[in-house]
Amino acid sequence: MADLLVTRKDGIYVDGTLGGGGHSLRILEKLEGRGRLIGLDQDPEAIQFARQTLKNYSDRFVLSATRFSMLKNVLDKEAVREINGILFDLGISSHQIDQPLRGFSFQKEGPLDMRMDPSTFLTAEKIIHEYPLERLTKIFRDYGEERWASKISEAICQYRKTTRIDSTLKLVRIVTQVIPPPQSIKTLARVFQAIRIEVNRELQELEEGLRVASDRLIAGGRICVIAYHSLEDRIVKNKFQFLSQSCICPPAVLQCQCGGKASYHKVNKKVIRPSVAETNLNPRSRSARLRVIERN
Repeated sequence: MADLLVTRKDGIYVDGTLGGGGHSLRILEKLEGRGRLIGLDQDPEAIQFARQTLKNYSDRFVLSATRFSMLKNVLDKEAVREINGILFDLGISSHQIDQPLRGFSFQKEGPLDMRMDPSTFLTAEKIIHEYPLERLTKIFRDYGEERWASKISEAICQYRKTTRIDSTLKLVRIVTQVIPPPQSIKTLARVFQAIRIEVNRELQELEEGLRVASDRLIAGGRICVIAYHSLEDRIVKNKFQFLSQSCICPPAVLQCQCGGKASYHKVNKKVIRPSVAETNLNPRSRSARLRVIERN
């Protein structure tokens, strides 16, 4: 991935999703001279972990515990007007999944939390108990693409009348009563994904992050996005399609005023998927889809 992102060794690059710092480390290894990295992650634990991973390059990076929508503020604070590239590795990190107390996994007992930023107010438990039936159904349908959204929402609303749903496995039991195993495994993944997206406003954050990134990217700079489900990938695909059009004037403009030249071009015409060797090494990467775009 770093090979596709880094086009100038003395450039300024942003890792919008630090996680454990693995991608950032690969980027930093390629930088020379005035090259530097700005790393973002809304999870404070990720910031601490990444700082240790990147400690050998402490004079080349700045880390910020914040989300995509605050990218402009971070760049302004660092007096960075233009960047040479940015990476978004979307979704949930292995570190978050593997911690039961974060509540992201339906395979482990934990509180219904699912916040990437622990300082925010909305939790999975609040959604399960306070959202009305229609809104729960919409979340499961829109964010989880779950065909049994209505039945699952009805079961949750019926159960919560008498019992507090305050753990991951309580929610799992409700879902599996509606959709029994083995069919329930994929349904559980979709339900937990839908709740997590709602808790963290993931799709809205992605749209704002892409907007700021495309505004601040220097000529020859690149945006790399790794998506793990169709909702994210659709947003990225549509944004890249829009940026690479020869005319990007609004529909209301009758005559082209942008010059009719595409601002960007797609580096990979088709989405890049992991090889068999990569998925064998890291099974969680099997659904990954990489798209890359470059500013002309």
